[in-house]
Amino acid sequence: MISFGGAAEIAAVIAPAFADIERRIHVAAVERYLRQSTWARDPVLTRSGFDTLQTILLAGGFIKRAHRFEDLVDVEIARQAAGY
Repeated sequence: MISFGGAAEIAAVIAPAFADIERRIHVAAVERYLRQSTWARDPVLTRSGFDTLQTILLAGGFIKRAHRFEDLVDVEIARQAAGY
């Protein structure tokens, strides 16, 4: 779980997904994410979190229109993983 690991440990876990990026960049990015509290401590995506992310994605041009939370999000697996 991200909240229990340090930057180097987390960087090692995610490294295979970003094999073409140097390890020092992985560590620096993870350190920044941890410092900024970019990663949520709870795996269940809230409506508020969804709305914030959607606003950022719209502003950045990554998505063209807003979507309904109910149409895109199923939190059941995250709830089971979190134990509630």
